[in-house]
Amino acid sequence: MVGYRVALMLALMFVLLVPAHAQDSQPRDTIAVLVTTAPGAPTPDELIEYYHGAQTEPPPLRGLRVGRPRQIAHFLPLRAQGDFLARLEEHPDSVRAQLERYVVVLYPPGTDLTEPLAALRADPYVLAAYLPLPMEFSAVLAKELDDDIESPATSPQYGRDDLNIDAAWGLASGYAMVADIDSGLRTTHPALMQFAAGTGQYQGGNFVDVASLDISLTGLVDPPQNSADVDERRAMPIADLACNPDPGHYPNMQPTTAGHGTHVAGLIAAAGSASSGVQGTCKSCPVSMWKTALAACDANHGVVVLESNFIAQAAALVLSDETGAQVVNMSFGDQLDNPYPTYCQYNPLDPMCEAIADAAHHDIAMVASSGNHRTHINFPASDPHVIAAGGFQQNLAIWDLWPQCPPYPFGSECGSNFTLNVAAGAKQELVASAQSVLSTTYPGYNWNSVLQCGDQFPGPGFGNGVGWCTGTSMSAPQIAGVVGILRSINPLVPAGTSPLSGNSIRYALSSTTFEAAGAPVWNPMVGYGRPNAFAAAKKMLGKVAGATVRNRATPLFRLYSAGARDYADVAAPQAAVALMTNTTQAWQPPVTLPAVPNYPTFPHDPAEGGVAAPRASVYVLTTE
Repeated sequence: MVGYRVALMLALMFVLLVPAHAQDSQPRDTIAVLVTTAPGAPTPDELIEYYHGAQTEPPPLRGLRVGRPRQIAHFLPLRAQGDFLARLEEHPDSVRAQLERYVVVLYPPGTDLTEPLAALRADPYVLAAYLPLPMEFSAVLAKELDDDIESPATSPQYGRDDLNIDAAWGLASGYAMVADIDSGLRTTHPALMQFAAGTGQYQGGNFVDVASLDISLTGLVDPPQNSADVDERRAMPIADLACNPDPGHYPNMQPTTAGHGTHVAGLIAAAGSASSGVQGTCKSCPVSMWKTALAACDANHGVVVLESNFIAQAAALVLSDETGAQVVNMSFGDQLDNPYPTYCQYNPLDPMCEAIADAAHHDIAMVASSGNHRTHINFPASDPHVIAAGGFQQNLAIWDLWPQCPPYPFGSECGSNFTLNVAAGAKQELVASAQSVLSTTYPGYNWNSVLQCGDQFPGPGFGNGVGWCTGTSMSAPQIAGVVGILRSINPLVPAGTSPLSGNSIRYALSSTTFEAAGAPVWNPMVGYGRPNAFAAAKKMLGKVAGATVRNRATPLFRLYSAGARDYADVAAPQAAVALMTNTTQAWQPPVTLPAVPNYPTFPHDPAEGGVAAPRASVYVLTTE
């Protein structure tokens, strides 16, 4: 854990954590642009500086002459520096180097972006240009309405029980870092916080504030745009008079709805405090929160709500990858018109596709929600690199409330998505509970009362930090927590390119579900089925003389930083890579130590060239 904290603190410490100025642009008013490195092409910094100046000359890109661009911002809110930047410049065709060259062009609210997009795509210095995909959290929109629907009674945490979590904890409780790209969370929730505010007394929670960052204004305002405060109800700039009658004197306002990220984080690793009683699926997995939901004005109701920043979600995947995460949970998605798992095959330079490719190069296990519309699987869950998490209800059948669906505008959101086209459609992979799921909530607030999602549900005896929520947003984090256990048992086992790729996390899960009979068995509704965390943990531990071993020995990777003049020791390859690419104090394996047998290289993008070989002289046991 020392290595994790060193890497994460150094990666984030250079960010100025002060409030951003008021803004009224939204992600839908932007175009993400990737510039080339051809002779004569402007750099991202030159594009950004042009719109800070008098703009007396033609813009650096011909494509910017169409429409009325008002500002350009970096796509990545944390920039590469030092040796890391030099390495990217040496390998400009690598995925990460391209992500560094992405910028976000902002247009006036309501602009028709059809012609500006075409002009940018035709520009000889533009490699790619995309409208951000309109991702939404998979527990419906955060609008506070008065309608209500009936939900069945539920046992305290039926889904957790149905994944055989307690038995798995008898073998391993997990310690892998799980990044949650979400709406933030209640930072002082007793089941989540590590240390009490003020006293510093250890509380036992798994939320790691030093590994977390609010990047929800990414691509929308000038730096400094980030905040160390990832609380869901952090006050943010609201300039719309429909929600803020006096923005000149009171520019910041708090959202009136909250709880999605708090609920999801609890399903990953809630510590079961005396006040909450709820537990996640990974007992000891640290959770880093990448807050990507910004405060926005719902002019129809005159209230401030949280809305997804699609740009920030892709950026968060890249940055969580670079700060030591071994697992990433994405409880959001977009219902693409194309239901096939080929979006990134045909759009490889889309920012989210490049972020997925970058994470896959670094062997990050990614889990995403399949979606809630009883139709084909959402993106990014539809991508072959990602575990698509569908949902089951309390009778263990696929979650499906039809025809008892909620009222407009949520009428179609009443059941798990699944594989519609068996021959060519995106594949459902695993399922976890989705209906009336109990977890941590934001005390005193609801995320969505229509689907009984929030602190006040299901009613008497609940509230004050515990409540229901429904959707495949709840399914994905439960599976991510199980992946965290498996990654902890043997950090060197790859995530896998598919659920059928042998010697991988995904195969260990697909071949040990309750539906599997010694080998993966797939169907379009539930995929390979409901994970049996205990059986998967046993498979990861392996056997000696016919008996399951209690521990796995794994190398403690040693690295040295000449700049910091210090050593770092970590058990996870992803943490080692984060240290090696650290922006200010890059660590490297000491050549005097022996190489790690049968593990010749750290996971990396081949287009970046080679990396130093892993080295270790100490091996540690990775379970209890």
